[in-house]
Amino acid sequence: MPQLLVDELLDPALSEPVFDETIEYGVTWQFHFGTGCGCDNSVYGPHLAVKNNRVQKIEGKPTLMQWINMTLATARYAYLIYDSDYGTEFTTIIATSLDEEEATTEIEQTIVDALLIDDRISEVTSVEIVSSEDNASALIVDVRLVTFAGEYLNIIFHDIGRGDL
Repeated sequence: MPQLLVDELLDPALSEPVFDETIEYGVTWQFHFGTGCGCDNSVYGPHLAVKNNRVQKIEGKPTLMQWINMTLATARYAYLIYDSDYGTEFTTIIATSLDEEEATTEIEQTIVDALLIDDRISEVTSVEIVSSEDNASALIVDVRLVTFAGEYLNIIFHDIGRGDL
């Protein structure tokens, strides 16, 4: 399962985005990815977070982080529950015979397109892709974006290409 690390990015050199007061981070059910998460059950893969027999909720910025994680880890068109804008086509792109530069460009554009469908993301300012040192078929992606609230985020997503949700 891909791993998502998130740090706030405070870059005063970037222009100040306009705050949109009609959009909120919201509240949603919390998901865990993988085992050893401390849930009441030992389930592998994405699952609802359960503690004391209660499904856990998250609110605020963690809802966006979870959405980003699930979006970048879900294959587009693979699940009927999601519309055709949700998810990515990493597996398809990696499996093609494109050269490395073309594949990198396609993956970058796929990430930008996948993230900008959420109104909580105002702008994707950069996407950097490098090959994983541990696995040549996996990628590490560094995405910098601006939220609707004007917050700058730096997201590092590991192991893209090892499989979708």
